[in-house]
Amino acid sequence: MGTQEDDNYEPLRGQPPSLDSKSFQNNSESSVELESILSNTEVPFVKRLLPATSIELKLLVRLAGPAIVSYMINYFMSMSTQIFTGHLGTLELAAASLGNNGVQTFAYGVMSRPAMEAHIRPFL
Repeated sequence: MGTQEDDNYEPLRGQPPSLDSKSFQNNSESSVELESILSNTEVPFVKRLLPATSIELKLLVRLAGPAIVSYMINYFMSMSTQIFTGHLGTLELAAASLGNNGVQTFAYGVMSRPAMEAHIRPFL
């Protein structure tokens, strides 16, 4: 902290959202609403479960939705590639499968490196 190297370091995604940003307020409002539903003991637990679950699902879909969509697209592209190369022959199918696996492993490494650096950087 305070070294010239630390001063030159810029995070990949820029500044974190401010506390008065709309996304932070929505998450905060959802959290307060969820807490009020769960802490209300006048309503039976079973009746509190559905509204609490819907709020939780909205938050989870917003957070995990892009990752789910990208994994599904990746899976369908790999599957379609293997279907088309399967019509060419067994050797071609094996080559395409190995190539697909290598490309996906490389892409995962490229995507995970910035995340790992962001977590490791404060400890260096």
